[in-house]
Amino acid sequence: MRPTVRILLLVGATAAAHAAPGLVATYSDGVTTLREITPSPNFYLDSGETLHPALQTRFGAVFEGNITIERSGEHRFFAGHAELEMDGVSVRGPLSLKAGVHAILLRFSSERDEHGIRVEWQGPGFEREPVPARLFHHQDSEAPRAVDRLAEDGRRLAEDLGCANCHLAAETLAKRPGPPLDGIGSRTTGAWLKRWLDDPQSFRSAAVMPRAAHRSDANDLAEYLMSLTEDASAVTASGDPGAGAAAFEAVGCIACHGEDGVSLAGLGSKTTAEHVQRYLRYPFVWEPSGRMPSFNLSEEEASNIAAHLVQSRKPDFERQPLGGDADVGRQRLESSGCVACHQLEGVSNLLTAPPMNALDPKRGCLASAPSEPAPLFTLKPSERDALRAFVAFYKASPDRSAAPIHAFRVRLEQLRCNACHADADRAPSLAGVGDKLQTAWLRRVLTEPVRVYDVLTMRMPHYHPQHADVLAEGFAKAAGVAPGPGEPPPNSSPQQMTSGRAMLGIEPQQGGLGCVRCHGWGERRSLGEQGPNLAPSAERLRYGWFLRWMHDPERIQPGTTMPAYFNGQTPEQALSRLGTLWAGLAAPASASLPPGLDRAAPEAVMPAPGGDAVIVRQDSPYALLVKLPGDVSYSFDIAQAQLLFASRNGEPFYRQTEFPIRIDDPEQIPQRRFLDYRMVEGAPEMQYEAGGVEIFERIFVRGEQLVRRFRIPDARRAMWLILSGDTVGVTTSLGSGLERLQLPRGQDLTFEVRVGLD
Repeated sequence: MRPTVRILLLVGATAAAHAAPGLVATYSDGVTTLREITPSPNFYLDSGETLHPALQTRFGAVFEGNITIERSGEHRFFAGHAELEMDGVSVRGPLSLKAGVHAILLRFSSERDEHGIRVEWQGPGFEREPVPARLFHHQDSEAPRAVDRLAEDGRRLAEDLGCANCHLAAETLAKRPGPPLDGIGSRTTGAWLKRWLDDPQSFRSAAVMPRAAHRSDANDLAEYLMSLTEDASAVTASGDPGAGAAAFEAVGCIACHGEDGVSLAGLGSKTTAEHVQRYLRYPFVWEPSGRMPSFNLSEEEASNIAAHLVQSRKPDFERQPLGGDADVGRQRLESSGCVACHQLEGVSNLLTAPPMNALDPKRGCLASAPSEPAPLFTLKPSERDALRAFVAFYKASPDRSAAPIHAFRVRLEQLRCNACHADADRAPSLAGVGDKLQTAWLRRVLTEPVRVYDVLTMRMPHYHPQHADVLAEGFAKAAGVAPGPGEPPPNSSPQQMTSGRAMLGIEPQQGGLGCVRCHGWGERRSLGEQGPNLAPSAERLRYGWFLRWMHDPERIQPGTTMPAYFNGQTPEQALSRLGTLWAGLAAPASASLPPGLDRAAPEAVMPAPGGDAVIVRQDSPYALLVKLPGDVSYSFDIAQAQLLFASRNGEPFYRQTEFPIRIDDPEQIPQRRFLDYRMVEGAPEMQYEAGGVEIFERIFVRGEQLVRRFRIPDARRAMWLILSGDTVGVTTSLGSGLERLQLPRGQDLTFEVRVGLD
């Protein structure tokens, strides 16, 4: 008999046929077939693991969609044992590709390569690296339809509602314990509790708590629960509501509890400032599900935020309550299954619920009109449909295997990580984190108050270990790498450590790269901008990522202000110096500070002749910061001989991601070599060579524009101006259009690129 093949489409999309991020992935074990949109084809699995709980560990996967090739030329792909096709042709070696969009397909079999896929490439202008996820996309018309994702939506909802608390299911379906009930009578008011039990959604529309079966049940239950008291708290709430409102936003609470998040309205009608203060200090005690993290708040911070939150009240939840019978309430508590979700010492759960794989999706909690003893969940029709679809799917294809990447992505949503990390101004991007950071460091960041961004006011929360373990390993496995420290760095001698520590400093004669101009070290702040603190780098970063970052940071983070110190050298040429630099980062804490941080900073600002511009040297040959009139400044990367970004009042308004002038071939970025600079009319004019052509560039302010004036003494070769990065408000003296302007040929060619300062 042929096996029944069940198809579950995990992620939906709109009907519009346009490019959307990610690839369409299809997984099959011969019994169950699933489809989803995945950011990239990369994944890593240990023995006994798979990509979705419903799959067996022996499965196949197909990833298909498109990839954007940014520059024409020869490319080489590396995908392990996976079969790779480009534009319908099997790839076996180097491949000549034109810039633009190309179809890509990968086939994976767990029998051929049990660990997974990690797709890497190398091509014109860059060495071997993981293919950036931002280059993968698909047509919306190829994506699963919304109607077909109901079962996966239902799975998410089942975990949110804590269905597995009552209905026995595989461990891969997460439970969600509710707050403990011990001592609840000292933490809330009877009026609020009775109204809450009767109709939780009237207090908080997103509440997952079911309603009591009858109004009398709510009265009796509340009467019993209010009899459960505890010793009075020694905490005295005396916080400042104004300071609390500011801290609520600055620390990061507002990311989850803002207008689109979990509402905290009416909290003052529910509980006291003293309890809110204790809750904020020790959330895992009161929120055993771990979804509320700890922000490592001080007593003062917690007191202030609590004082702010309890100002919000809902008078309807403060009305005189009706009477109830506490003894009847205890009986109802046991018979209704309340302690399946809520811990309460000395009380038993007398409600027996069928296991998940034996449920009837139209009866019990999911019936249109549930009858006792089923809890009364307030479900929208779409939510009930999703839960029914999940129950039906689970009965046919119950969870079979651990699926850490699936669990990781679900947990990211449940913990609302992207509420902060989707906004680069709030918190660092999570893109590529598993490839960048060591797993042990990720676990520390998620559970301890460690930080490397010295100037961020938003605070990284700390999670319960049950979540930290899923996230820390999931970041690595979703990036296609094994959890752990990654590629081991070379052994370092004491001499290398000393030399490497000097490279971090500002003394050119000691090989200093000026790193501490932008990066602090331990308790010492940097001498200028505040980039990530370098002290924990060796325990934080994977060595392979460090090598790629130092060689060409722009490849990993387009628009970064980090200079490309080793651009123009092959990885082999730079390897020795990078090994020494790493040794400096890994030197013991007793080693000396990087030169420059161990004493007052030397004078860094030198007035330029003419008084119009000020050159800020970073005491290394690799970067130049120039201040112009009107609080405008720009950073020029000498190693790459190109402008990086321009700022006004400290806020970047213009970035360049690639060198703008192409010579002989518009698709090829030429090799550059910085030659010198000199002051011309009060501003420095940079002199450099690109592809054998000498170019002069002077950057200055004219009215409300930043002007880049280029001068090419000999422009007889074919050349193009191709602007990248921020192009809003950018014009040129060569005519309209910015995508590809061919430069006129001749002698002493001069032209301008103008950027509005607004």
